[in-house]
Amino acid sequence: MQLYWSPRGKPTYLLGDLNIDVLNAQSSDTRRYKTALSELNVTQLIDRPTHLRPNPSALDHIITNISSSRADVLNTPISDHQPIAVSAPIGRLRKQPTERTTRNWGRTDWDAVCLDLLLADWSNFDSNEDVNSMVDIFMQIWWTVIDRHCPARTRRGRRRGCPWITDNHELRQAMLERDEAYQAWLDLHTPESREDYCRLRNSVKAQLAQARREFLGRQLLASDRKEFWSSLRRFYLAPSASAHSTSDKSAAEQRARADRFNEFFASETLKLLIETHVFPHILYCISVWGGTTKNQLTRIQKLINFSARIVTGVRRRERIGPALASLGWPRVERLVWERDLLKVWKALRIPAYPLSIRRMFVSRSEVSGRVTRSVEAGALELQKCRLSSTQRTFSYRAAAAWNRLPPAVREQPTLTAFRRAVAASEA
Repeated sequence: MQLYWSPRGKPTYLLGDLNIDVLNAQSSDTRRYKTALSELNVTQLIDRPTHLRPNPSALDHIITNISSSRADVLNTPISDHQPIAVSAPIGRLRKQPTERTTRNWGRTDWDAVCLDLLLADWSNFDSNEDVNSMVDIFMQIWWTVIDRHCPARTRRGRRRGCPWITDNHELRQAMLERDEAYQAWLDLHTPESREDYCRLRNSVKAQLAQARREFLGRQLLASDRKEFWSSLRRFYLAPSASAHSTSDKSAAEQRARADRFNEFFASETLKLLIETHVFPHILYCISVWGGTTKNQLTRIQKLINFSARIVTGVRRRERIGPALASLGWPRVERLVWERDLLKVWKALRIPAYPLSIRRMFVSRSEVSGRVTRSVEAGALELQKCRLSSTQRTFSYRAAAAWNRLPPAVREQPTLTAFRRAVAASEA
């Protein structure tokens, strides 16, 4: 037992019938037994009778060096002894390294391969008439030559590196202190040593997460976008050690990947990613979506709200308005309004703009010869529409938005100046 529980041993459990009644405190064997367990810094967990006849006694024991483990005596006898059970934590399952057997065909000297094939002994091949035997002889000669010039090599897959740890001296020092605290807890098994180890472990986890976020932020801000996505797939979206095979990905594993993706992104990085990869898809056909019903526009607004909750961490039951204002993201109605006005400005100012769109907007001065306030303000002609579905069409909706703009905004000479003026004005 002294050898089994070494000072640096891992969590260990010993179960069995030791024929020592630990409930009999007057027995000298029991006292010596408890003294030996105390010297080894281990605990016996069973405190109820396991052998009921003729006298109740606790002869079946569970000995462990983890005093916080829970043990119980089951009330289902399978013999003259009651069965005993213990609840033990299972450690993290580590992924075994994968091995691959490959041949380096790129460095093979094919001229030498052809020469060896010509010099090989083909007498058995020529004298044989059975097709299967001829194939076997050919493949034997072929693989003999190939193994000579292009031998198969078995390589073990390397673990993913951690570049955010390599150059971080403070983080490596904190990890060393954590490991020392863990060894001290294994030696002492006191509440103080465990509390010290847990504190250092949590601190190292927080520093690791921060270092990963900073590393990915530097990769994102770099000019090489290809290197950024390679690092993203390599360090953040790779499957965990306990993940299933690629052919059997469960929904839980996909959610876990999404959680790991969100965990290592700072809010500014997430905001930049969403504005770069999500909003272009929304803005691409926003003028077309503007003519749909409010139900369809609500779906797009929910997508924007969900993106804002990811960046800001706002919960589902909290109001999303302040979060959108802090990010500077407008609502979908505002997006439709701004994009419509930009298209009207291009149709009126750029001669090379598509003629089909330019014909949708006609000035009031071209329709009416009378001098009115709308003509002087440069307003567009609005068709008489009675149905709300017709008023949601792009030609009517965009022209009405253009007429409501102040003259100072409509008269901006450049597209950039007009976009800034529209962003500063109210719908």
